[in-house]
Amino acid sequence: RLALATNYGSGSVAALPTARRPPTPVALWLYPAPVALDRRQSAADPTPAEHREGGKSADATDRRRQAQREDMPDGRNGLILPFRAESLLSFAEYVKVNRGHEEGDDEDPTRVARDMDRIAVARDGQDTASRVRFDLDLPSAAHDDIPLESGILLPEWDWKKQVLKKDMCSITVLDPRDAQPCPLPSRLIAPARRLRRQLEALTPARRWLKNQPDGAELDIDACVRAYADRRTGHVAGSDGGYLSCERRERDLCCLVLADLSLSTDTWVSDEQRVIDVIRDSLWLFSEALGATGDPFGLYGFSSRRREHIRFHRIKGFDEKIDDRIRGRIGVLKPGFYTRMGAAIRYATQILAKRPEALRLLMILSDGKPNDVDHYEGRYGIEDTRMSLNAARQEGVRPFCVTIDKEGQGYLPHLFGPSGYTILRNPAELPARLPGLYAQLTAG
Repeated sequence: RLALATNYGSGSVAALPTARRPPTPVALWLYPAPVALDRRQSAADPTPAEHREGGKSADATDRRRQAQREDMPDGRNGLILPFRAESLLSFAEYVKVNRGHEEGDDEDPTRVARDMDRIAVARDGQDTASRVRFDLDLPSAAHDDIPLESGILLPEWDWKKQVLKKDMCSITVLDPRDAQPCPLPSRLIAPARRLRRQLEALTPARRWLKNQPDGAELDIDACVRAYADRRTGHVAGSDGGYLSCERRERDLCCLVLADLSLSTDTWVSDEQRVIDVIRDSLWLFSEALGATGDPFGLYGFSSRRREHIRFHRIKGFDEKIDDRIRGRIGVLKPGFYTRMGAAIRYATQILAKRPEALRLLMILSDGKPNDVDHYEGRYGIEDTRMSLNAARQEGVRPFCVTIDKEGQGYLPHLFGPSGYTILRNPAELPARLPGLYAQLTAG
């Protein structure tokens, strides 16, 4: 038998649904969960006052219930399990479930009591304990990532008031703690080699310019032609006789901004979560871009309200890809929420300092912008849209890669018709990301 309990007032009521078979009962008490009766009621009579009026029961089924008096548990022992050997002939199943409740006490205690077959009554003499609401908490300073910069204030767009509120958000730049250098996982070596060969076509090529007035080498053809002209009495041309090597550099850079919110902890297959797919994508992307020579940075973000937005530095533009960077990618873990507008604004500040002509911002996300302090729905969408408009004004080209199947409803409003792509299969992200980069930077 399972004893169930809930809070109503100052007394306590516990219900033990009786088994169909009548062997010796096994009572299972789970505390703290006393059901309280109104002090105005008699503890000996658990029937509510409105049910006793007129001597008739208000219960539509007119069910009769057993009642017994019990001592109030002292709370020191959370589990009391009287046991007798003959009870082995029966069994009960325990289901872990939380009773839903509103902010106040239950308005209808009879609704709960109606489902009880047996009611136990005990005097408590204490007021109903106050409820404590818990929220996601941050790790302690000893186990959190290492802060590099803290208290970077950023604005936020309030679409209801149509105003950009100054210094509304605070970003903390973090460096992964306990990130040990590690090599590329063996399962990714072959895909990384294949992607590097594909992106080698983007490597800047050298071209020799002939008849230059100055250069690293002599232009043999020009020298022979000038000698022949002089021997035949012709005036030699004024063009130079040197070869000059011209290297056409790709004048671009890329910042990858990965969503590290708690939603990335969901499973996309029997073997991988979204965060695992993001790790693989960053590993392969960084290996593939090593073949192009283009400068790039890797960052991640999560948030918990506007005053604590976490911006993870995985690889800066001035760092080379090595085992140290691979180790940082390997320790990435899901965070909290997705305050995307602030993260885009800070990423734009980083890209605005770059000298390249094309500055690409690639955003990896798995859902809508959201946070617990009203940063959801249209508020989060409009703030993100304003941050993207500000990025374009700074010469940054944003592009979103998402696995959100419902993204078609809001992504065109944010990124435009050609500023995003939706992957139906999240497992395709590691292989698709370098190819998308090649398309965006071609020409």
